[in-house]
Amino acid sequence: MISRWIIAAAIIATQLAADEAPNPSEQIFLSYGCPSCHGFYGQGTSTGPRLQGVKEDILLRRLLNLQKGKYRTSNGTVMISFAQSLDANQTKAMAHFLSNMKTSTDDRVYIDYSSHADGDS
Repeated sequence: MISRWIIAAAIIATQLAADEAPNPSEQIFLSYGCPSCHGFYGQGTSTGPRLQGVKEDILLRRLLNLQKGKYRTSNGTVMISFAQSLDANQTKAMAHFLSNMKTSTDDRVYIDYSSHADGDS
């Protein structure tokens, strides 16, 4: 009887761990500092283009071109070494990950902010 509970607990723990496991592409996106140019959600900044919502096949083609040393803008040279560091599976996974990024509103960003005391700036 106790062994059934142990097995059930182990199965549940394994499922919870799998649910919390970070996406390998997200780990790459964060560890390479991609948000500094492309925004935390891939929404784009003045430095890097929007990636969020771009079709997967377009992103894959751009990554493959970067791996060949081809780029479209002067800022593209920065991306060559990043793209070349990805293997074939990582390249496909990254294109999939980026195309499915969504902007998320995280309430923690707004908790400490109040315009009441700063002259409403």
